[in-house]
Amino acid sequence: MIKRIFLRIKQFFKSLVLKPSEEDLLFAKSYLTIEEAALFDNLPGYEKKHAIDVARQMADVTRSSNEIKEKEIVKFALLHDIGKATIKLSLPDKAVLIVLRRILPGLYNSMAAKGESGRGFVSKKFYVHKYHAKIGAELLRRAGIEESVAKLVELHDKEPEPDDPIELMLLRQLDDRN
Repeated sequence: MIKRIFLRIKQFFKSLVLKPSEEDLLFAKSYLTIEEAALFDNLPGYEKKHAIDVARQMADVTRSSNEIKEKEIVKFALLHDIGKATIKLSLPDKAVLIVLRRILPGLYNSMAAKGESGRGFVSKKFYVHKYHAKIGAELLRRAGIEESVAKLVELHDKEPEPDDPIELMLLRQLDDRN
C-alpha cells in the first residue's frame, strides 16, 4: 500500500512537468487514423504523455512477440484513457479522485453514482473517472474504431480475470508503472 502511494505521488509530480514532445506526438499520430487522432487530441497534455509512454513500452515489448499485433496494441495503449477526455479533470482533481477511490471507496462510488444522472459537475467528474473505460469504449465504437480495440479499452480498468488477453494484462502492468 505504501509503495503504491509513493508511486502515485511520483506520477503526480511527473505529470506536472511532463508534456508530450513533438516526437511523442508524431509517434502517436503514426499509429492513429485521423478520427482516432482527433479523439486523442482532446486529452489533456498529461494524459497524452501518459498514454504515449505506455504505448512506447507496449511497442517495445510486442516487437519481440509473434502473438501480438504491434499496431493494434499501440493504438489500444494510446486510446485506453480516452473516456477521460469527456470532462476536464485538472491534475489536482485527478489526485483527489485517486486518493478518494483508495481511501474512501464508499464516498467515491456514491459520488460516481450521482454523476451518472448528470446531477452536479463535481459528481460528473467522479462518474467519468470511475467509468472512463466504458465511456471510452463507447466513444471509440461511435467513431467506427475496431471492436477489438474498443473491447480492450472497455476492460482495461476492471479487475483482472485469469483468461484476460495478454494485451490487457500487459497494458495493466505498464499503466500502473507510468
